[in-house]
Amino acid sequence: MTQGMSCRWIVGSLLLWIYCAACTFGWAIEPAKGGDTRYEVQTLSSNGLNFESLGLTDCTSKLNLTATRVLAACRYAKRDVKTDYGLRLILIATDSGRTQITSVSAGAADAYKLSLQVRKRDGAKWPFVVLADGAAEFAFGIGVYALIGDEIKYLGDIGFVRMDSDNNAVSALDSTVIDGYTSGIRVSFTQDVYRLTTAGDYERVRACDATVVLDGKSALD
Repeated sequence: MTQGMSCRWIVGSLLLWIYCAACTFGWAIEPAKGGDTRYEVQTLSSNGLNFESLGLTDCTSKLNLTATRVLAACRYAKRDVKTDYGLRLILIATDSGRTQITSVSAGAADAYKLSLQVRKRDGAKWPFVVLADGAAEFAFGIGVYALIGDEIKYLGDIGFVRMDSDNNAVSALDSTVIDGYTSGIRVSFTQDVYRLTTAGDYERVRACDATVVLDGKSALD
């Protein structure tokens, strides 16, 4: 082995050891800075309008996307059926002289609350991504959607939560990182997270193992 090859092998082994040690000991891992791949959180004002005339009730979030578009999380009884009910993402247009619904997502079933966060990346396949953080007595996880024109496209669910000091499942939203990916988006976390098992308890997932790629192809619209 030459001196150059030996140095590269030592450096490579050291980096691998650091990565594995971070996973093993649960160290917080900050994903590499995304540069132009990172989706940035958007600060949006709340909308104070009442949309009951559209059949919307129990809204837990209403955000002004633009001067003429509102993204809300509300109940829409008109669309409820036995297998599809609960709070929904609703895209509302307020231009053209009247207010109208342009797109409605599937229902969030038993969630009492949906907290919405919009992230943006210029030039991406999906410039606007919405994270819908669902909760009842405890956090459910995060639904991920793309805004495409006046349509809401469901991309998938991220079934990860955090644990508070009392071992209650709480939102992992503040630890969530969204980056552009070849076929869509990549979701990762800055801290270890937890997921619900089939046995009904939570298992810890190291941050470096909690990466999900969503391309929208396997998701049901």
